[in-house]
Amino acid sequence: MTAVIPMVQTGPSKYRAPLREKPNPNGVVLYEGPSMLDGAPIVVIASGLRADSGNGKTGAMIQTFIMRQDVNPVDALKTGEDASVCGSCIHRPLLADQTGDPRCYVVVFQAPRSVWDCWKRGGYRHATEADRIMLSGRSFRFGTYGDPMAVPLAAWPVAPGRRTGYSHQWEDDSCQTSEYKKLLMASVDSGSEYMRARANGWRSFRVESNPYNPMMPGEVVCPASEEGGKRATCDTCGLCSGNRWEGRGRVPASVRILDHSTAGRARNRRLAVIN
Repeated sequence: MTAVIPMVQTGPSKYRAPLREKPNPNGVVLYEGPSMLDGAPIVVIASGLRADSGNGKTGAMIQTFIMRQDVNPVDALKTGEDASVCGSCIHRPLLADQTGDPRCYVVVFQAPRSVWDCWKRGGYRHATEADRIMLSGRSFRFGTYGDPMAVPLAAWPVAPGRRTGYSHQWEDDSCQTSEYKKLLMASVDSGSEYMRARANGWRSFRVESNPYNPMMPGEVVCPASEEGGKRATCDTCGLCSGNRWEGRGRVPASVRILDHSTAGRARNRRLAVIN
């Protein structure tokens, strides 16, 4: 992929209606501008300012949606234009259907489409400096939908507290920066990817498709997962916070979770019967 020079937030976007007189108080626009992956117009919306998402695994985190401005996220999946926000992720439907890899677990026609529709109608205002200060004090999820590396670093309010963020672009030289490595986990799908990420200084979050495969050295089970006993939520855990501990003693272990997509759960049930 070709690196795109970061630009300051632009607006108002020509792809949405003028701002409503009474915008939705539960969300704000963090960024309207070019994707760092291919230069296409994208928008980033933070949601959950007033009411949390109801996601039992993540808890009361600010959720963020990275989407094309000029095409709704459902249609983008069908055309491949989701590459602007998901890059080379093997779980993009068009790629997954070709390779047999699991499709992304995000149900795009639900929350992402609803948030995009609200933005399209002029329903979200742009974040102010006060909003960014507030967001930096909240637990924060980089990329509820979309890859955080599609967004310039300056657009993200960098939360000092608990946060989660994952990227499949960790091997893309045009994207890699030490700052992203501090914020995000490398999203990996195999033991060999895990070892490469570790060798390159990344902590990782690995999705395992077979519950009977052993853990990799330096991994722990996600404590918010079913197999981890749901001992925590992402909001209360804080393990998936990149390498912010770098240079300050021992870096925490990387994290593994079983594939919790619909197809993954069905496969795990079949494997349990076989074993």
